[in-house]
Amino acid sequence: MQLEPEASPTWVSEKALTAAVTDSLSRIQPSFGVVAQDLFDSGAADLWGRAGKQTGAWSTYLSTTAQPLVLCNNTGIASDFRFTFHELGHAIHYSHSAKDRPYWLQHATLDINEYVAYTIQCLGLRELAREEVIRPAELSELNLNSLMNALDYIENLVALEEFTHWVYAQEAQNLTADELDRAYLEASAGDGLDWSGLEPIKKKMWHTLRFIPMPFYASEYILAWVMAMLGLERMDQDRTVGLEKFTQILSHSEWGFSKVLSVWEINFPFDQDTLERVAKRLRQEFGFTNTGTLI
Repeated sequence: MQLEPEASPTWVSEKALTAAVTDSLSRIQPSFGVVAQDLFDSGAADLWGRAGKQTGAWSTYLSTTAQPLVLCNNTGIASDFRFTFHELGHAIHYSHSAKDRPYWLQHATLDINEYVAYTIQCLGLRELAREEVIRPAELSELNLNSLMNALDYIENLVALEEFTHWVYAQEAQNLTADELDRAYLEASAGDGLDWSGLEPIKKKMWHTLRFIPMPFYASEYILAWVMAMLGLERMDQDRTVGLEKFTQILSHSEWGFSKVLSVWEINFPFDQDTLERVAKRLRQEFGFTNTGTLI
């Protein structure tokens, strides 16, 4: 489908966005489009920003009603597609993995949940470009922004991991607010930024981290991104077989990365050669032509 005649490729109405997203997901897999359309029709996907609304973009699943929920704060720009596909990816995963399962298996582990969302995000954006809903340059920009988001995690990973390890190694009586502030300042001292005069603000930044409900969140988030790139590489080799394997993965919420890799028949030792292969894949996915080091 094309955008409305009066709209440029960098501005899209809510009606055009939902139609384009549903069409793209349906072309990837009809059941994906059904999930999206049901969410849009029921109001369970609240996509547009407004005053007083919770910020950010996220998805969750209500076990009592078997209902996925999606929240975004779209404003009518091309990046809305990236966030919408990503959060709908979570909802699609819930819909395929939680039905008729016991409660303790309905909520997906972070690693497979983010892997699925990243994969559907990339597939959806490709479909938009194929149908000329967005321009190739916009696809590259959206993919690059997604990559930079993942690299932001890598940049802070060492500090986050050091701080998280410290927290979980402490006796409960040692975890005072002052000690947490001190430990975070120490762990993040090498971030390369000049925080002179702003230390009182920086030391409280651990308040926003997810290490309490989801320890080692940053590591799993980055790994999910890498797994998505590897899976997409296999899917490109044989789309029909690839979608069958991806649908198999979708039906599970409890799997970790090792199981996902085994479905794709991928051996992934974390050595330099393998990481260079991932870097090459990233250059292909995001349209980079340079052969220098990417990550």
